[in-house]
Amino acid sequence: MNNRNFVKLGVLLLMSIIICNCGSNQRTHLTKEPPYKLYKGNVKKIITYSCQSYIPNGENIKILAHGCNIEKIEEFDEKETLLTEIKFDNPRERTAQTNIITTVRDDKGNIIEKTDISNYFFKLKVRHEYKYNDLGFLIEEIQYNDDKFYTRSTYSYDKYNCQTEENYFNNKNQLEYKYISIFNNSNLMTKRTGYTPDGEISSYMINDYDKEGKLIKRRDYDWQNKLTDETDYKDKPTDKRDANNNLIEFLDYDNITHLKKIDRFNRCTEEQLHKDRTWLETRTWAYRDDGALIEESFSTSKFAGEAFHKVTTKYKIDNVGNWIEKYSIDNEDKSVVGLGARNIEYYTN
Repeated sequence: MNNRNFVKLGVLLLMSIIICNCGSNQRTHLTKEPPYKLYKGNVKKIITYSCQSYIPNGENIKILAHGCNIEKIEEFDEKETLLTEIKFDNPRERTAQTNIITTVRDDKGNIIEKTDISNYFFKLKVRHEYKYNDLGFLIEEIQYNDDKFYTRSTYSYDKYNCQTEENYFNNKNQLEYKYISIFNNSNLMTKRTGYTPDGEISSYMINDYDKEGKLIKRRDYDWQNKLTDETDYKDKPTDKRDANNNLIEFLDYDNITHLKKIDRFNRCTEEQLHKDRTWLETRTWAYRDDGALIEESFSTSKFAGEAFHKVTTKYKIDNVGNWIEKYSIDNEDKSVVGLGARNIEYYTN
């Protein structure tokens, strides 16, 4: 093989390596996020009670059922979608149903209708209708108040399923404003521009990310390209992280220092707030082995004129991992300041 052919072969090999490397970093498609589950297990129905009566039970207390009144009734489907919710204004008398929510899903599991009838100060029926594309991403939402058209919004996506356009319409179904978004190869939004109904730019936002895709800076501009706000999300020199990269000490935008304790399961067990080296408040959380929250407390240096105040809430957990009883105690005079209970029914497999 002569030198010229050897060089050609080397160039071809180099090009093939570059092509292979490019292919391995191709942009991927966003997938629809699974719905967040608030409860453990397959919850079917929850009845929440407000309670007033109890008796001491060793170091704990026992809530008496005859002193409990229904506060809220919720029913769920097997995907934990809230199908119906009824709230009562006066749990003791259960005379006023102040809020009723109903939800309808299609055969793909998408929520296509949600109705909320409230009766706090005046009766109002709010109904939302939803439409989705073939991949399950929301493309239209319409709101009706007392069965009259109120607002509409539409959404468009690129081929990677990133939401690139939002349109918002008023109660006359006229365009009020729209947003156009630009994404990078990691499907992270880098710019979001707002437009008037006439197509003029009203404002825009620019996001900066680090190599790991973490947001490090956001800048907001008005229609004249004037910077109106800038937020830096990068760790400050005084910030501290633990071995698992959990932020355990940082200064927020009100110059309040947060000190956190994280357990080996990456759960926060304590958070203290200080300002100018003065302690403000502390929150603590304790968990069962399966992760269920069994106790939390809140203490502060200033509360209703007191120099110190602490309230501890304890939870009784069922076999699935959801709380079914809770009570709060004022740690100063040991008085009970809150009682609650829940009756939870589950779907059976």
